[in-house]
Amino acid sequence: MKKVVVTGANGFVGKAFTASLVNAGHEVFQLNSSIWDIREPPPSHVIDKFKNAEIIFHLAAYIPKNYSDLKELQKCNDVNGLGTFNVLTLAHDAGIENFVHVSSANLLQSNGLKFVDKDSPYDCSRAMPYLSSKVLAEMYVKGFYAPNMMKLIVRPSSLYSIDKPCSILSYIKKCVKNESDIELYNNGSFAADYLLLGDFIKTLTYIAETPKVIKEIILEELSKNGYSKAGILNVGSGRVTRHLDIARQVCFLKNLDPWKVIKFRRKDENRKFGFGAIKESNLLKDAGFNPVYILDQKHFSKLVNF
Repeated sequence: MKKVVVTGANGFVGKAFTASLVNAGHEVFQLNSSIWDIREPPPSHVIDKFKNAEIIFHLAAYIPKNYSDLKELQKCNDVNGLGTFNVLTLAHDAGIENFVHVSSANLLQSNGLKFVDKDSPYDCSRAMPYLSSKVLAEMYVKGFYAPNMMKLIVRPSSLYSIDKPCSILSYIKKCVKNESDIELYNNGSFAADYLLLGDFIKTLTYIAETPKVIKEIILEELSKNGYSKAGILNVGSGRVTRHLDIARQVCFLKNLDPWKVIKFRRKDENRKFGFGAIKESNLLKDAGFNPVYILDQKHFSKLVNF
């Protein structure tokens, strides 16, 4: 049994992850903003919980509700940046040996390339305020001096679940229900590597139960680059799916003529390429990681069940 701290435990990933840990018999301290606003100094009962933990998963993050509201952007920067530094500081002071920071693979540059990997440069242009705050958080993790703490940055690609499908699929389903045209930018060329939440939860649970993999990832980077400020693990399905592919598949399942219902909007340079496919990790492959492809017919049928 592991003693685990999870920040952002009420979030999309946090709820599923804490449930997985509890079901596996681990002791989990679930943190959310009502227990500790990570922009502020931690209360004493939180400090006590950290002192007993073996590993922490930092999932807490804030997405602006309005990208034109400066107060929202400031909160995003403070929670995702300064908040990460505060969690790092508390984990270090409490003597936690393993720190896992959950970031996003969507902050990596793809430019239409087939794959992105952990050495791909940053590119925050597609959701600048939020993704730039995630880059800031990564900088804190990499730069934080903690010689006795193993640090790992885990970057999932575009997450979705059966209950909360990706935004483009939600939009297409709404169009079909309302019998309206499905309008896509740039001929539907925008693409992403869609990762099922359940597959990502399996990865996080595997790390929690086998923390030595953090050291293995760091040692691999040391042998490759000669240094490692933090281990990096990108997680995805390894395949990109265009918006047009998703729209056509929905039309097929609903017996609709795609030539009649799919319409193309004006060009939008910000939606030209989308996000790249995540290059497969040998470590996860060896651990039996076999993510589902979103357009797998049986799986996709469940997503489009309306």
